[in-house]
Amino acid sequence: MNMSVSNMLAYAEEVRKDDQRLPLVCFKTPSGPEVVLGELYLRILKLASLEQAVVVYIDDIPMEILHLIILGYLEGGFMSLAEQVMLLHYLSKAKKISHAQLALRFKLSRTVVTNRIRLFVLPYEVMSGLVNNEVSEGHVRALLSLKRDDLIVNAFEIIKRDSLSVREAEELVRRLLGRGKRFKQSATKLTVEYDLIAKQVGDMLGTKAYIQPLLRGGRLILSFKSKEDLKEILEKIRIVF
Repeated sequence: MNMSVSNMLAYAEEVRKDDQRLPLVCFKTPSGPEVVLGELYLRILKLASLEQAVVVYIDDIPMEILHLIILGYLEGGFMSLAEQVMLLHYLSKAKKISHAQLALRFKLSRTVVTNRIRLFVLPYEVMSGLVNNEVSEGHVRALLSLKRDDLIVNAFEIIKRDSLSVREAEELVRRLLGRGKRFKQSATKLTVEYDLIAKQVGDMLGTKAYIQPLLRGGRLILSFKSKEDLKEILEKIRIVF
């Protein structure tokens, strides 16, 4: 969800007065806690000058407790769609909870649960656009049929640029799928050619290079580890071109 600054300030004041805080639900990673649920709530705590948050790890807490935490986030309106997608996918795949049970716990229909779990595989750019209301859930569901990340991202950019409706997005996807079938063989040949070109560019500039084909042209991606590396690459580009 997107919450206005005024609403966030109002919630922050309530939290400061009551001093009742929801815990942040996290994954354990080698680099520290990775927030699964609570990004928005953490921003509210900071506005309330209460930056110390209780952290619970999703693999360590009983399901009954996690259910209560989820209810707290749902009732407060603190759960983003991206967090919901991640939680639904995790609980379905890792904890083997049925879609019917998830529908009850998240107060959703079973169909919505199934569709949102499917959204987990979307590229970051598309999920970010969904969270920021650049496209709707109907738009991104249509994109899932494209399978390939480069096609999904490219179609997503077209939808944004041309302000396509959901039906127009579905038609765009149908056209792209038809084109993909007709040109699958030539696309495979192009991929091999692009890999060779990327290797030549990388060898010339002393770095790794990648080419991401799009419907029109593509992207040349150069890898660098530091500002100094980037400066050296840019200097070599100036010399060559």
